[in-house]
Amino acid sequence: MIRPFSYALLLLTVCCACGPESQVVTIVVQDHLSERPLDSTRVDLLASAPDDQSETIISTHYTNASGMAVVHYTREEAMRYSIRSDRRFYQPIVNEEGDQYLSISVLGSGDSLYLVHKLAKIEAPDPGFLSEIRKDLSLEEMLSALTGNQWNFALLPHLKWKDIPALLALGGDTTLITHYPAHPTSSYRPRHARVGLVALWLVEAIRKTEMMGTSDELQNLVPPSRAPVLGTSQGNPSGKNSAEQVKRAQSAYQTWYHTVETAPRNRRINEMRNIPLRNEGMSWM
Repeated sequence: MIRPFSYALLLLTVCCACGPESQVVTIVVQDHLSERPLDSTRVDLLASAPDDQSETIISTHYTNASGMAVVHYTREEAMRYSIRSDRRFYQPIVNEEGDQYLSISVLGSGDSLYLVHKLAKIEAPDPGFLSEIRKDLSLEEMLSALTGNQWNFALLPHLKWKDIPALLALGGDTTLITHYPAHPTSSYRPRHARVGLVALWLVEAIRKTEMMGTSDELQNLVPPSRAPVLGTSQGNPSGKNSAEQVKRAQSAYQTWYHTVETAPRNRRINEMRNIPLRNEGMSWM
């Protein structure tokens, strides 16, 4: 799936290095209107087999202050390659104005072209579809959909600090489900997730939203990571978490919440900034 980003222009220069199989791609991302360089823009190198429509992310880079990222890779004869660029920070999939943009460039062997991509505007979505994915869920409805393995909403619900206790209470549930919320623009989505980790992932989303001071302005929570999956220093490409990891994570979040709630008013925001899983050797993927 091509990921969206607003008002950007993608400039690519492709050249050969160290023989025909070694490729270097220089990407400069600029604002479409002002031509100002955009830093912290995500740039993915994608590859796919000729008979496969799905694409695999080979490497991910972020543009620097000059709006530039350099991608090195070794080209395999039987594979197709492309570069995709999108803003690093989360944006809703759709909105009423339809003002989101797509950009992708296919890379040929030995390309030395200077390519300019102007991003095409996406038409506004059907109002009925927009209404459904932005349905205003109550906490009870959300928890019922989650525990019943019936989650079918594209965006995260609008939860607040007052909803954390109910989510923490569910945080120890190790039940495996196949329908669960995840980052809507991420291709990383393991087949299963633990109910408790989804609940704690939503607590993490609330924590980050509160820290930004935008809880009353956002219609939906900002996903805190690609999916409600915990990784370790060795990673977790399978997306599988054990029941023991769920229990440890729940305990860590309960301790963090208690510390925040019992802190003096002038210390609450500092306690809120503390990462609950800091001492557990785990982090959200």
